[in-house]
Amino acid sequence: MNWQRLVVVVGMAVLVGGCNGSVPTAAPGSSPAVSAPSASPSVAPSDSAVGPTGSPSASPKAAAVPPAPSRTTFKLVKETVAKDGYTTTERYRATWSEPAGAATKFLVYGVPDCLGDLQQFNNTPCVTPDTAIPANELKLFATLSAATRSTFVTWTIQNEAGLGPYQAVVIVAQNAAGKSAPAVLWSARVCYGCVI
Repeated sequence: MNWQRLVVVVGMAVLVGGCNGSVPTAAPGSSPAVSAPSASPSVAPSDSAVGPTGSPSASPKAAAVPPAPSRTTFKLVKETVAKDGYTTTERYRATWSEPAGAATKFLVYGVPDCLGDLQQFNNTPCVTPDTAIPANELKLFATLSAATRSTFVTWTIQNEAGLGPYQAVVIVAQNAAGKSAPAVLWSARVCYGCVI
């Protein structure tokens, strides 16, 4: 190597060392030391975050009202006639489905009146998923935990009348955001003009 090249190489080493403050070295046979940064990198806040598609990313969602329970069933499991033959006790098992974590509790209500009692609705359910149920028509049977997916409903029938005290049973899911629409567990049918 001629002396001009040597001067250039030495000059470059001094220049690089001067920019960094020191020239890192490693002991023979060892790996170069890596120092951790003295502070975490910071990111300046932007006016709007942008998702991978280029559109503004959604902010964290507030809790949503739970969906109405689905796949409902309502089955008679026991019927007991009193000794006098006049009173019958009926016990039903209600079941439903709901996504885990959607609801914090379930409310089961009886509906005492047939809300669709009009001639054009004869022989159709008294309460359907589209029926608007006034608050005064909801009689609370039970408040159940979020993990519950079945319950029993029991009522007594006076055989002379032949009908129970309720014309429908509905269930509502609830969480901090509110209540779902009622889901129909069971409904009697409209018997327009029937005398009870």
